[in-house]
Amino acid sequence: MRFVPIILLLLLVSAFNTAASQNSAILPASNKYSTSWALRKCFMGENYRQTWQLSVKMAIFDITKEKGGLTIKKLGGGAETKSLRLVGKDGIEWVLRTVDKDVGGVMNRKFRKTFIKDIVQDMISTAYPYAPLTIGPMAKALGLNAPQPSLFYVPDDTAFGKYQAVFAHKVCMFEQYAPTRGSNTETLDTDSLLRNIYKHTYDSVDDTAYLKARLLDMLIADWDRHEEQYRWELAKNGTENVYYPILRDRDQAFFYSDGLVLVITRLFALRFMKNFTKRVNKLTQLSKRSWKLDRMLLSQLDENDWRRVINDFQLLLNDSVLDNAVRNIPEEAHHQDGNRILETLKARRNKLMKQGMKYYKFLAKKVIINCNARPEKIKIINDGNNLIITVIDKETLQLKYKRIFNPVQTKEIWLSTPGVNDEVDIAENCIPKIKLRLDSGRDVTNNKKHRPQNITAEPKTF
Repeated sequence: MRFVPIILLLLLVSAFNTAASQNSAILPASNKYSTSWALRKCFMGENYRQTWQLSVKMAIFDITKEKGGLTIKKLGGGAETKSLRLVGKDGIEWVLRTVDKDVGGVMNRKFRKTFIKDIVQDMISTAYPYAPLTIGPMAKALGLNAPQPSLFYVPDDTAFGKYQAVFAHKVCMFEQYAPTRGSNTETLDTDSLLRNIYKHTYDSVDDTAYLKARLLDMLIADWDRHEEQYRWELAKNGTENVYYPILRDRDQAFFYSDGLVLVITRLFALRFMKNFTKRVNKLTQLSKRSWKLDRMLLSQLDENDWRRVINDFQLLLNDSVLDNAVRNIPEEAHHQDGNRILETLKARRNKLMKQGMKYYKFLAKKVIINCNARPEKIKIINDGNNLIITVIDKETLQLKYKRIFNPVQTKEIWLSTPGVNDEVDIAENCIPKIKLRLDSGRDVTNNKKHRPQNITAEPKTF
């Protein structure tokens, strides 16, 4: 009889392990990126192959139980990533996104069954598969909107209906579609945001929040940040509509490749693909895909603003925040990569003031001031060697824009004035040392070609 308690204990442990195994799985993110070929590692790089092949523990996704049960809305994603839009019973939208990519969708059909497709597919190993898990805690510390994804294994589940084969046996990230800070769950894409800013006097972007988001991109060496990587939350501030960025799609965070192919290619193309290392330089090249949006949304921030925001950024992302963020990586991968990633983040954060200000100086050389469709008055006056530009709504007299420009930093300013009743007024004693160009009728949403008009130094109202 004395063995009965031991037998019962063993049965309980066995039952617990069985239940645990039914709720979790242990498998790699992908088996596509083998390290067995020496030539492949030489030409394509070691990259993150070991991490992609490392078996890690993850929960099993049950669409009928997760968040109280989810309904499929539609299939989404880009040409490489497959994603499934889901809706909970409370109306909140969620996304299930595959971790591994299939590059066949972005390639010409004649290359899809050739070695070229294999080479491009192998480049996916340059991305860290679990990087998105680390972004949420850092964004939260910065006061930014970003998903907090969870890692799941999707079984061969008939509840997925016609999408069963697409997601069966896939490792996925599950996250809220566009998390907002307030009760308003409606969000805009970037094109809609630009149209609203163009049309309405009282619509603007929180440029400090957007700059923090861009600094986060630089910290994690994410080179793939363009207009489609954001959605925008609208928040009312009195009579003003202020939009806050919602960060999305962190597939290229912690990018790294040491292969000869990319090393050689970077000499004449793809220079924006900078590695996630302790050495931080050439952030201007890293940010190439963001130049257009950065010029449009950051033009009102001057050098002091940038220094203040970067300093706040460094203080908010202290060592404890970075450590907690990195610990979101699966335990097995954290044991292998965690310390290296953490130390790299610390080093990049500490160097961000010097390197970030270099990017500011790049943007400051040529500034684009986008006015909106309402009648506005642009005043230009001298302040010593500096130039002061203000934009005022002619009907409400609301100050929309003000910045002091230093000719040492700024060489050219484009004034985009689409309104037919806009005025550009240059003070009589103003002799600009900065080239000023008037751009009438510019379309800010699709950047149509235009012929800018030089503004003379003589007193003149357009």
